[in-house]
Amino acid sequence: MIKTIAFDLWGCLLKENDYQMSEQEEILEKQFWNLNDDEEYFAWATKTLSLSEEQIKAILTPIWEKLYSLREQSIFEKILKKYPNIDFAIATNHISDVKNSLKHLWISERCKTILISWDCGYEKPSKEFYELLIKRIWHNAEEILFIDDQEENIQNAENFGLKAIYYQKNTILSETILSYLSKIE
Repeated sequence: MIKTIAFDLWGCLLKENDYQMSEQEEILEKQFWNLNDDEEYFAWATKTLSLSEEQIKAILTPIWEKLYSLREQSIFEKILKKYPNIDFAIATNHISDVKNSLKHLWISERCKTILISWDCGYEKPSKEFYELLIKRIWHNAEEILFIDDQEENIQNAENFGLKAIYYQKNTILSETILSYLSKIE
């Protein structure tokens, strides 16, 4: 029985909106997935834009608030209506400052566990990332449903015993999850 659903953020739980970024925002956003940790990201950003870390974070805030939104506004409610005891988690590769977008979208209030690669020092699809996810959720691996839009991440999650869904953007996420859950009941 699934007790927790762990979502990847970008490409799964969140979608990108049509938002005209400033030049500085574009520069910062393009590097979200290209650097290894917060320290490296902010060192690069402050040097590249000749701004302080606080100024960089102030530029990032509109990106979180305007560029990204929930793929489905009522996804949590739809799942909880049928499965009221399921918990939610986030499992994403990103800089730690992404927590700001989670607050803006009320995701942090809905998710008991938030695992961000640059906070923990491990990235998907590493063994350590999945081990830490399982440890933080406090359920057995087979009680966790992991959803991601990257096949490699899905394969490795399954290798560690998690149930997994490879999410394809042309489908409705809540329907995909509810269909999967009904099949394994």
